[in-house]
Amino acid sequence: MSSLMLAAGLCGAGSNDERETLMKKGVEQHDAGSYKAAIETFQQILESNPRDASALYEISNSYLSLGDFKNCLDFAQRSLAIQGAAYTYSMVASCQDELGDAKGALETFEKAMQHYPGDVMLNFNYAVTLIRENRPEEAKPHLQTAIKADPRYGSPFYVYANVLEAQQNPVGAFYLWLRFLTLEPASQRSHEVAQDIYALVSPAREGDASSSTPVTLKAGSMAKRDEFPAELAMMRPFFHVSVKKDGGDKSAAPTPAATFVSSAKVLLGLFRKTINDNSSDLRSFEWQNSGVPLMELDRKKLTEPFLYYVAALANVEGAREWLKDHTTEFDGLKQYLTKRD
Repeated sequence: MSSLMLAAGLCGAGSNDERETLMKKGVEQHDAGSYKAAIETFQQILESNPRDASALYEISNSYLSLGDFKNCLDFAQRSLAIQGAAYTYSMVASCQDELGDAKGALETFEKAMQHYPGDVMLNFNYAVTLIRENRPEEAKPHLQTAIKADPRYGSPFYVYANVLEAQQNPVGAFYLWLRFLTLEPASQRSHEVAQDIYALVSPAREGDASSSTPVTLKAGSMAKRDEFPAELAMMRPFFHVSVKKDGGDKSAAPTPAATFVSSAKVLLGLFRKTINDNSSDLRSFEWQNSGVPLMELDRKKLTEPFLYYVAALANVEGAREWLKDHTTEFDGLKQYLTKRD
């Protein structure tokens, strides 16, 4: 968030070259992990103007990174008293939350929402605090607002998927995790999500010599719900289906990656067919913001390389070999994943 404040450049007395030089230096020090040095640099700005809201905020941000939440809160509140920006409210609430004052953090978020109801980071951080307080249903609308405001920001998808999984909604989690990986395909969280997806789609039984292999999506609660999918019980027959084995070399067993990809493709196809028959699911937030974007992979013939890439992230045997042998498809996927709307 430091770059945000650098761009804002708000201070009580007008900006000058020396201030801008110090601000840039402090931001660079913070981004390099030299938080104490950054604080010292920002303090030089305060010597000239104790009411420089940007410098106060940046000092708060560096104290947050140091784990000094008391000083974090002090400087954040001083900044907020001068400049009531959404990110300053969020900083105050974050410091309060870290100090164990969840009630105060929620009150700060509620006050901020009156002024900035559509702010991405404010809604996201508010949702995270609500989830920590075991209030996931209240968190969902704020995650949805954050996603709508910035549909290419991966973190709200990540948190939303985890909420759905905890609520025993494997189909919703499956789609939102996949969407997250199209937005954040190469982070530490990406590896963790890929492993979650792989665990969700059970592998085929070993030693099955028949012409098909079983595919199982770990089932969650079958209770009727007010969100996507509206009636998970309608999808129950698809939680255990058969997939025809590859008609290639009969002596060679499919790799775990190949089995996962075949299973996931079948499940995605069957779920899409069922969802197309349910108008409430077609209109649902989850489908419009995860299912619809994922259908673009199908249109571009990238679903198969994408699923192999997911398997590679999860370190599934055979995935990296497939990607090496299909460079054209993989290059097309990489181009797709790195594009920015």
